[in-house]
Amino acid sequence: MIEKTKTKKANNNKYFVLFALFVSILLSCNRGEMFYRFQHIPSGNWQTDDALVFVMDSLDFRLDKKYQIFIELSANNTFPYRDLQLFIEHNFVDPFFCRDTIQIALIDEFGRRLGSGVGGLRQLSIPLFTTIALDTAQVYEIRIEHGMGSNPLRGIERVGVMVVEQN
Repeated sequence: MIEKTKTKKANNNKYFVLFALFVSILLSCNRGEMFYRFQHIPSGNWQTDDALVFVMDSLDFRLDKKYQIFIELSANNTFPYRDLQLFIEHNFVDPFFCRDTIQIALIDEFGRRLGSGVGGLRQLSIPLFTTIALDTAQVYEIRIEHGMGSNPLRGIERVGVMVVEQN
């Protein structure tokens, strides 16, 4: 009877180790991120004339692949509005810079803060392009400014750009 209990515990330990190994492998995998950079906003006070600039070396991209581009955003509890307006200049679709304006909801209609995270900091990932081909001979640049009336804009801790290879 004691032998069966020891064998059963040994099998359970093996399964636990295999499960832990599987989970750690899953958690360590990135999502095909080709570029992932953040810029910290000092003291969470983003000045109107502070353009955040991200430069991407295109040598890492492949001509036969498509990519997704996301704006990454971390906001804290002091953000005073429901939405955030961003001005984005980029050269992803043309060698000349295009200027887009996007509106991002940070709080839903019920007053709940959107995004993932715990405590007072929330992380949001906003798709800018869902499918785009990138040229390996071009250096890409994206500039991000806020378009809110407040100067400085409180509550935005970090802003970033993530480029993910599609499967």
